[in-house]
Amino acid sequence: MTPLKVYRLGNPLFIEDLSGEGGRLYAGRWHHKGTPILYAAQSASLSILEYLGHVINTTVNVPYILLALEVDADQMLPLASVSAQLPANWYDEKGIALTRNIGTDWIKSKRSAVLQVPSIHAPDEYNYLINPNFPNLHLQILQKRCYLHDHRFLRTYRKVTQKGKDPFE
Repeated sequence: MTPLKVYRLGNPLFIEDLSGEGGRLYAGRWHHKGTPILYAAQSASLSILEYLGHVINTTVNVPYILLALEVDADQMLPLASVSAQLPANWYDEKGIALTRNIGTDWIKSKRSAVLQVPSIHAPDEYNYLINPNFPNLHLQILQKRCYLHDHRFLRTYRKVTQKGKDPFE
């Protein structure tokens, strides 16, 4: 086994649920609704950036939880396994159907426990999709710590939006 440390940031009520229930309930960039899946990032800072990319009106004085997880890198498919399938515009809304199909097909195929994918927010860094139903999945919580958002992130975002609405909707 080759350990790989990855990170997840989330609500303290749900962050330790590693069953993929959130993915089953809601669609994401790399999966269709109904697909149990976990998302993780290569660094703590990327997990924070990814989380902030999905929140508009969040309470910044509520603590979140940052998890450090260990997965087995030997159970991972590298980015090269999907990069040939990605068109130049994979990161925009026109590409979301394709990325959802890639992730959902990967989960269903059970080819690996982990799939390395590019980050939209930091294209030279990676996110990791984790199949919680993969046979013999190695997934372990290494560390759990409280994280409070820096209020300046969201204050700045709200200033450039109209009444808190996402300018990209």
